[in-house]
Amino acid sequence: MNISRIIIGAGRQALETYYLLYDINGTDEIDAFAIDNPEPGQQFLAKKVYGTSELVKIYSAETNKPAVLLAIGAVEVSKRLVALFKENNFSFFSAISPEIKLERQHFIGEGVTIAQGSVITCNVSIGNYVLINIGCTISHDCTIGNHVIISPGSHLAGSVHIEDDVFVGIGATFLPRVKVGKGSIIAAGACVTRDIPPYCMAAGVPAVVKKQIKR
Repeated sequence: MNISRIIIGAGRQALETYYLLYDINGTDEIDAFAIDNPEPGQQFLAKKVYGTSELVKIYSAETNKPAVLLAIGAVEVSKRLVALFKENNFSFFSAISPEIKLERQHFIGEGVTIAQGSVITCNVSIGNYVLINIGCTISHDCTIGNHVIISPGSHLAGSVHIEDDVFVGIGATFLPRVKVGKGSIIAAGACVTRDIPPYCMAAGVPAVVKKQIKR
């Protein structure tokens, strides 16, 4: 099979990711999509939608496997699928808006999506398999871990540290030097003015811990 690039997902996040890639490259470089349980003959944007396990099976004996990019807005689902494709030796590609000045950043990992309208200033570290959605601002010296999802319109002031597996809701704001612990959820519209422990859900202005999250 002659397939080089596949988006994992076939919903609205996948649609936005597809058009981001189209705008970056000026051409259609996506060959197919994949989800866990597609309907027989399912298509998305006139392209075949594979089952994720089907895709792994098809390419199990192939040396040149297609590169994949996760376009799913749920941390745990995204993590599970990244693990599946990593275990089966698929590579990952990124979709980063050309507005982002990569040479000014400290580090950007693999399988990263940074959507249109987002601003990342300088000396920022972004881990693997991170989704930064439309219209976010990330200021100097921020650190973002692996498997983080930052929803549209969120704003990080300087030196904010977001650990792995964090979900940030729409329009959340972070004051300078705050830290969000691993696996936490920041609710939409929250203003984070102090550190948030791991595996908590925080909400409000200022944000306070509302409940613990089961690990």
